[in-house]
Amino acid sequence: SALVPLQITPVAQVNLASTTQNFQFIRPEVVLASFSPTRGVYTGGTVINAIINNFPEGSTPGTVKVKFGNTLVAAQNVTVPLSTRASTQLRIVAPPGTISPTPV
Repeated sequence: SALVPLQITPVAQVNLASTTQNFQFIRPEVVLASFSPTRGVYTGGTVINAIINNFPEGSTPGTVKVKFGNTLVAAQNVTVPLSTRASTQLRIVAPPGTISPTPV
C-alpha cells in the first residue's frame, strides 16, 4: 500500500485556500472465488479450473505457485488461460494425493 497526499483546490475561486489530507492506496485482497471439480482421483491428473479475484494482471505459469497441502504443483501443470485486472483463470493438473483408510 502507498500513502499519498490528496490535495483539493477550487479552480474558479483562486482566493480560497486548498485542503490536503492523506489518502491510502491499497491492494485488494486476493480471493479464490471458485474452483471445480472439488474432488478427483488419488492418482492425480484431475484438471481443476479456478477463478481468482484480484490476482496480479498478466500472471503467467512461472509467476503462480499452487500447492495441494504441502505438495507444490510443478509449473508445467499450471496454465493461465485468462488474466485480467479483475480476475485470473487457472487450469491446474492435480498431483497424486493420499487417501485416509476408510472404516468398514
